[in-house]
Amino acid sequence: MIDFTFPLPPSINHYYGINGAHMYIKPEGRKYRQLIKWSTGGKRIETLVSATIIFAYPNRIRRDIDNGLKCLFDAMTAAGVYPDDSYIYECYLRKGVDRKKKGYVRVILTEYKGETVV
Repeated sequence: MIDFTFPLPPSINHYYGINGAHMYIKPEGRKYRQLIKWSTGGKRIETLVSATIIFAYPNRIRRDIDNGLKCLFDAMTAAGVYPDDSYIYECYLRKGVDRKKKGYVRVILTEYKGETVV
């Protein structure tokens, strides 16, 4: 099991940009990737992954629970936590409010032990 706590990811509009047909990572996205890489301490998981993701927001503003997933998963791939985010075979999501008003995301990764469907 690997258990991380990171700052909330930027929105996908702040993480990625499009220039014509080319998609690129904006400065805020690059900064978040670097932060994730530094925060993981080189921890890796090489098997299929079961992920529990808890988004703790700084306030009760309505948010879609899935908005931060793409940026978070891509940043963890770039940090080398797993070879590719396709290794995440199941994902449980939950959201709440951070009482300290800063916001964070907690990521718990375990080896997936269920049946794979082809």
